[in-house]
Amino acid sequence: MSQETRTIRSIRNICTGIVSRIILLLLPFINRTIIIWFLGTEYLGLSSLFTSILSVLSLSELGIGFAVSYNMYGLIARKNHEGICSLLNFYRKFYIFVGTIILIFGISVTPFLHRFIKGNPPSDVYIYLLYIIYLVQTVSSFLVLGYKSILLSAHQRADIVNGIQTISLIGQQLTQVFVLIIARNFYIFALMYPIWTILNNIIISITTRKKYPLYVPKGKINREEGEKLKKQVSGLLADRVSVAIRNSTDNVIISSFFGLSVLAKYSNYYYIMYTGVYGTLLYLMQSIQASIGDSIVRETIEKNHGDFLKINFLFSWINVISTTCLFGLFQPFISLWAGKDNLLPNQVMFMFCIYCYCFNITTPINPYMDGNGLWDKVKEAVLFFAGFNVVMDIILGRSLGISGIILATIVSLVIPYVFFRVYFLYKYYFRSCKISLYYGQQALSLVAVLVSCLVVHIVLKQDIFVSNVIIMLLTKALLCVLISSVIFVIIFCRRREFKESLMFIYTHFYKKNLF
Repeated sequence: MSQETRTIRSIRNICTGIVSRIILLLLPFINRTIIIWFLGTEYLGLSSLFTSILSVLSLSELGIGFAVSYNMYGLIARKNHEGICSLLNFYRKFYIFVGTIILIFGISVTPFLHRFIKGNPPSDVYIYLLYIIYLVQTVSSFLVLGYKSILLSAHQRADIVNGIQTISLIGQQLTQVFVLIIARNFYIFALMYPIWTILNNIIISITTRKKYPLYVPKGKINREEGEKLKKQVSGLLADRVSVAIRNSTDNVIISSFFGLSVLAKYSNYYYIMYTGVYGTLLYLMQSIQASIGDSIVRETIEKNHGDFLKINFLFSWINVISTTCLFGLFQPFISLWAGKDNLLPNQVMFMFCIYCYCFNITTPINPYMDGNGLWDKVKEAVLFFAGFNVVMDIILGRSLGISGIILATIVSLVIPYVFFRVYFLYKYYFRSCKISLYYGQQALSLVAVLVSCLVVHIVLKQDIFVSNVIIMLLTKALLCVLISSVIFVIIFCRRREFKESLMFIYTHFYKKNLF
């Protein structure tokens, strides 16, 4: 596939991904708001707790999906239809196996649910029945045709997946809102999750069958391919285990230590940070991930390293802006949205900003680790720090509260993901390239975000004479974007990647009239 084709497909995926992301962000936001208004924060806490528990149980899929997708890139390039069918069949069987395992372990967790909740849950909710509904939703994503989306991803058609998922989510969210407003029944609300997950998978399956009728799940992968997958999956699975533990145990521990109401407040901040900011950057990366995988197969190491630095630079720019906006807008936005009663202390807000910045640093590294099968090099480190995170969550959570839990998570994120992964990426793939170029970018990016937050803090302390609260919030948002952008440009304007990235944007977006 030519560079031109990869670029056009990446841009198309990015555009559809952004639209999809906006919808995926706004509708759940409305949903959460209605839960708070009509039912109360404890229901939101229950939803966050069950989602976290089941995220740990479903982590076992996340390794094989990336491995199969990247192995398909080469087969698609060589038009090896038989190999693609055998990989698809392998993935289908694995999905059935994983879904069965999740069902068994999910049911086995049921008797211990009450231990994860400090105090009493809402009196009108039978938590075991509600948990089973959430379990069915998780299992159905594996057992009902969920494997078919791998073909679209491997063919760089994330735009199709984004579109179908967006339509399904709109249907799910609208029906849930209707149920909450009319019936105020949390059971029916929860039932919409498995119903729309199944519909989403069916639509993707039909679309895939029409678009790629030659590819059906049949045949077996050969021994060499099996060994290659085993090696890739072992490392990927270790990474995804650590991610699931890090992202989910925080919620379980907060619920156990502080109760559902505090968990609901925490989940509001986490939703904005993770789903809103990090999730958007991750969506952008997933939109170009297949193109990166294709480039790794076809292009030189030097060419891919140059692309890596440009991508990292652009993501750093977005990261600085988004972190600065969080720092300046978190508290006033939460106060306006959920009320002052749902605010957490400023130190917790500040820890969330650090958490978000560190999270986003890791995003551009992932596709290059995936594409080169390097996860097995860091599996011991990520597993160690996953265990470290659980232990430190408990220790620091008891002594420092929520701030301590977030601090433990930040440490377990930065050391293995920013240092170990980058080291092995340069050691085994970017061998002839200077690692100092990457860390130089990150050092300047860190300076940019610190200076931006300091300036924003000083500026926003001044009185902004706007009577309307929403207009005031938008004014502050504009100031945050402008201040952080100007500071970032001042710091990076003399660097090579700044000029190359601007030229790339001009060439592929403006000059071709793609917008």
